[in-house]
Amino acid sequence: MKTTTILPAALLGCLVSGCALTPAEDESTAAVTPGDSLSEPAAETTPATGVAASALASTIPESVAVGTSVDLDAHAAEEGFALPPGQAMIDIVGLAIATSNDHVYAWFADGTVSSGYSKDLDHYTAPVPYTLPGGRVPKDILGTGIASNARTYTWFRDGTVSAGHSTNLGAYGAPVAFTVAAGETLADLVGIDIASDDRVYAWYRDGKRSIGTLTDLDAHQAAVAFTLPPNRKTRHIVETAIASNDKVYTWFQDMEHGNAWPAVADAVDGIIVDRLRALGAAGVTVAISKDARIVLDRAYGYRDVDTQEARMPWHRSKIGSVSKVITALGVTKHAEQSPSFALNTPVYGSSGVLSDISYVQAMVAGINRHKPLVGFAIAPTNRVYGWYENQTVSWGSSSDLDATSGPAQAFSMPAGKTTNDILGMAMSSAGDVYTWYIDGTYSIGTPTDLDSGSGGAPLEWSPASGVSVTEVLGIAIRKLDNRVFAWYADGTYSSGTATDFDSSSARASYSPPPGKTIYDLRDADFSSTGVIYFHYGNSVSTGTAADLDSTAPPYNSALASAPIVNDWLSWYGGIKVLHLLNHSAGFWGSGDVDGAARMFNVDVEDLTYAQAHKFILSTRRLLWAPGTNDFYSNHSIGLAGHVLETSSGMPFETFIRTRILNPLGLTEIVPVGTGDFAHDATPHGVSDGHLVTQTLAPAESLNGLAAGGYSATAGDMVRLMLATDKQSNHPDILAASSLTLMETPPFPATVPGRALGWDYASGKLGKGGDIGGGNAYIAKFPAGFLLGGVDVGGMTIALCANGGASSGDLRSLADAVVKAAAPVPVDSSYDLF
Repeated sequence: MKTTTILPAALLGCLVSGCALTPAEDESTAAVTPGDSLSEPAAETTPATGVAASALASTIPESVAVGTSVDLDAHAAEEGFALPPGQAMIDIVGLAIATSNDHVYAWFADGTVSSGYSKDLDHYTAPVPYTLPGGRVPKDILGTGIASNARTYTWFRDGTVSAGHSTNLGAYGAPVAFTVAAGETLADLVGIDIASDDRVYAWYRDGKRSIGTLTDLDAHQAAVAFTLPPNRKTRHIVETAIASNDKVYTWFQDMEHGNAWPAVADAVDGIIVDRLRALGAAGVTVAISKDARIVLDRAYGYRDVDTQEARMPWHRSKIGSVSKVITALGVTKHAEQSPSFALNTPVYGSSGVLSDISYVQAMVAGINRHKPLVGFAIAPTNRVYGWYENQTVSWGSSSDLDATSGPAQAFSMPAGKTTNDILGMAMSSAGDVYTWYIDGTYSIGTPTDLDSGSGGAPLEWSPASGVSVTEVLGIAIRKLDNRVFAWYADGTYSSGTATDFDSSSARASYSPPPGKTIYDLRDADFSSTGVIYFHYGNSVSTGTAADLDSTAPPYNSALASAPIVNDWLSWYGGIKVLHLLNHSAGFWGSGDVDGAARMFNVDVEDLTYAQAHKFILSTRRLLWAPGTNDFYSNHSIGLAGHVLETSSGMPFETFIRTRILNPLGLTEIVPVGTGDFAHDATPHGVSDGHLVTQTLAPAESLNGLAAGGYSATAGDMVRLMLATDKQSNHPDILAASSLTLMETPPFPATVPGRALGWDYASGKLGKGGDIGGGNAYIAKFPAGFLLGGVDVGGMTIALCANGGASSGDLRSLADAVVKAAAPVPVDSSYDLF
């Protein structure tokens, strides 16, 4: 049942009552012959602006047809058209025709609008900026229309409509609610515009068209069927617009290529194309299996938005952390084949894979760096405080941290935090203690109660732009103005606020004292005189932000007696291979090849993984005893690849290729930057609302391969999953017992209880990946799994995008696609494997 919304007069106009609209407000009223002049202005040739659909043989076909509201090519068959330079069809968020002059207006995802005619969208005006109402962004737009009073009306994905003009879509009031035709949803809407009589026409994915008002899209006529040009589907409609003579112009784009059972394609293509357009993503390959058979292997969108080359099913793109599933398969395969290696084999120690003493030496260096002192700060009175791992605090002078306090005193912390979470501490001019934590939060309190002044929700902070939390070495507060300074592992420092470390200054270089390295720095703080004291765990130097010993070279600093609480050597000794694969080993964050290369004085391309790991051991903290908690760590999976390489005696990439990929015939899963580049989709980033192409360079190093370094097609990723499904259709690459072990969370009490390589949720195995210019998501649904009441059990899906869609976007799309495909009957002999 529909609800009636009371609208402001400016919105209602004749769109509801039929009365006259207010005079034109902003659009040009220059005389132009209406109707077919939209196809080509009189006495003019079509300008060579934009990129026409026929410019390249492999571009995505784009066209515009002229017809009626129920026969979209009744007046003119499809013809190509041109876009403004730098724009692609995927960038269009709205099209409309001003009936006062029949100019075509096009709104784009980068926040600009142009005007032209049907075959040249910027013939009259080049793109200029436009604004939206109420925090909305261009991708929220469902469609646009221009009424006879020249006001522009915009319908949004949240079910509201606004009134404005072409460059300010909310100029005349806040958006109000609207309803679609009976039996339709917002997601079904594929085109909308306003006719010369100010009635609103709307077209839907099911091939129907309704007539109504701004806020009730079938108030005048319920949805009836319409016809399309030959070989067109409703999913090909980008937008519709109605000229002054009531001819309907429809812009089309066929974005899909590849194979599928026809009914499956009909069920899911529209969902994928709509989401791709809504996201403004470049392109994606999608593959689906049902009953252990591949029933769809297709590509959608662009291989390259600059050339508008279409993406094909054989075009690979970066899959990021989906690579972790491949790594887990390789490690599990080695456990099957090697009598001396198992998933519960220790990583370190005499019986472990990495038994060399140099690993233990690196561990000891890391322990000495982080223990027992966890924080250092100076009060406005110049009293010096030290906080310790056993949750005690002492105070005194810089050379004797318990000279005044005597034995260290207990202190309390925010709920859920431990001293192992502390990244740095400092005191403000008011004597407040600021404590920053590795999870991106901070607290304000006293020396003995670290969050007494925080209150409410956790406070959040960020390091300098482009710097990881793992690279923060010391934090200090200047008492003069409470500006916060931070020093980083790349040899730079910045200043700002407690929440934004570089809001006051760009990063600049600093140098440690002779005999000290960057990684010896434990923490820092300002005295009341403006001198900075830098603590190294057992010594202190004083100086400036850029020169850490310009005032005094390092001198001894005695700590309070504080026994070590967490025995990291014991924790390291308990780490087994399976802990690496499910992120419960206790490693923090990603690797740092630049830092490791500096430590070992080698070029990045010459860095070994053994060196990269020893750098982590000697500079990073270990978060907890293995198997007791969960922290997503790229380095943990990278280390699993190093363990596989060390145990098998074979380079990681060689093992995966010869033991996993080649036996399955999976030629389109390769390390990024290798193989035939003709099979790679161009990676894309997003800048100012535009998709921006990036360079896919030849690989210089495969050190990050295990954690996130593969490119793939969706088809080959589904083939990989079908080789792990315990079904007879296609041979499995692992024994059933190994698959069960790999796909079962070994530590279900940890959150989120991950399996090996996979994320796990109620039996569903999924994995997403986001890396520069690429995004991916894969999933396996167990028997009987329900999505919104639909049984999708036994299905698998893979999506591999080349920019513009996050793995989270792909995850929700995957669920929608699988849910739509599950009920579709497929011939039992059909298989694209």
